Amino acid sequence: MPELPIILTIGGTGAQGLPVVKGLFYALAQDYVVDSYQALSETQRYAVRVLTRSAQSASAQEVAGLSNVSLIEGSQDQQKDLHAAFTGVYGAWVNLDGFTLGEKNELFYGIRAYEIARHHGVKHYVFANTDYALRKGGWDERYHWGHNDAKGRVGDLILSHGQEGMKTTLLTTGPYMDMLFDGEQIDGCNP
Repeated sequence: MPELPIILTIGGTGAQGLPVVKGLFYALAQDYVVDSYQALSETQRYAVRVLTRSAQSASAQEVAGLSNVSLIEGSQDQQKDLHAAFTGVYGAWVNLDGFTLGEKNELFYGIRAYEIARHHGVKHYVFANTDYALRKGGWDERYHWGHNDAKGRVGDLILSHGQEGMKTTLLTTGPYMDMLFDGEQIDGCNP
């Protein structure tokens, strides 16, 4: 059997990434036609490489048990780890953990991840994006939201480079619903 093209996932053990790796996301077809709800790793079209801080974590072990999934230990904020992760991959799905990194580091490593992917010849780069709230709010500082603004700035930069050399997709989302369900983002709801 020929070697499968590799899709790197950064953030593949997190709240958004686990469903991507496990298959709540549509499987990608080579012609970009959505054709099933299969787990990406189970399509037999791709292998999935997951960058994780700890291969021993429960979520890392969960995805490691899926077919065609491998783990690579490293950190989203270490350039040497990003180079190792992007080496030899066909495509990437990137969701940096801005809550861990903070606004400045998410901006820097969001750009560096994109640049490193281009350096390694990645063919298709999917960036988990959020709205650039400050820009969309007419530069009114009341709408500055560091996490969203950092991702939004990175998304703008990615789009400014066009599609030549590496196809790019921005997956723009809002807050995770579980943040609302458990009261995390609603004043007075946490015990």
